[in-house]
Amino acid sequence: MKARFVPRFLLILFVTGIFPVATLHAQTSTQTTTDTTTTDSTQTTTQSTTSQNCGTPCPPQALPRTSIGGGTSAELYVNAGGIWPSRMDEFGDNNKIKAQGIYGIKGGLIFGGGSELEVSVGYLNQFEPSRSPNPFDINPTGGFGTPSVFAFMYDVNWAWNFGNRRILGAKFEPYIVAGPGGLTAEVRHGNSAFFEGGGVVLDASGTAIPNPGPTKIIHSGDTFFTVNYGGGFKAANLWGPIGLRADLRGRTIPNFFHTTPSWPELTAGLLVSWGQQ
Repeated sequence: MKARFVPRFLLILFVTGIFPVATLHAQTSTQTTTDTTTTDSTQTTTQSTTSQNCGTPCPPQALPRTSIGGGTSAELYVNAGGIWPSRMDEFGDNNKIKAQGIYGIKGGLIFGGGSELEVSVGYLNQFEPSRSPNPFDINPTGGFGTPSVFAFMYDVNWAWNFGNRRILGAKFEPYIVAGPGGLTAEVRHGNSAFFEGGGVVLDASGTAIPNPGPTKIIHSGDTFFTVNYGGGFKAANLWGPIGLRADLRGRTIPNFFHTTPSWPELTAGLLVSWGQQ
């Protein structure tokens, strides 16, 4: 139960962290608009007085642009994609975690210079070996049919947005990202599942005997440390606050039953932005 709480806590952190920033931006924008209007009136009066002295209209002076936190903005990225894990030879018979879909949400706060703090939550619906872990597909309780396993992933990343270009009000920029995180497994219709070995095998005489090979069992709530790294491209403010984003990164689990599986992770989806960037 404690492991299930972790991804839910991070999702709550998303909502309570990102959306108050958006609300603060709306309030600040209103105050900024009022202040800018007052400043414009004062500046216009000053320019009119000055123009009488110099005989011709003086060139207007640029006003500083303001935004929340002196340049801080927020964004939300709703995404879907896929992963293609590498082989884990230690599990025998070229076994690996299944290639599958990934679904998630990422949120970030962008500070001056394009530096960004990002928090993300993702979901894998088949965190299982691509081949049956034992010849007779027996589960840890002795029945047939290995229970299915899904997983939650969560990260806290640093990203750097660079190469900002604006075309017709829209903003286009690439970025790089990296950070630590975790992966928590959950077993459907049971508390545990074999990832390798277990069950029974047939000996030379055809008699069923307990599997003598190594056995690895994954339990509901098992959590593994992960590292992700990569980059992508953003096209923000295509339709008001709505834009698009594509993300390609790698993910590694440094110690998964004494192996180190990794995979490329490709996602794309909608980008919602608040604040000046």
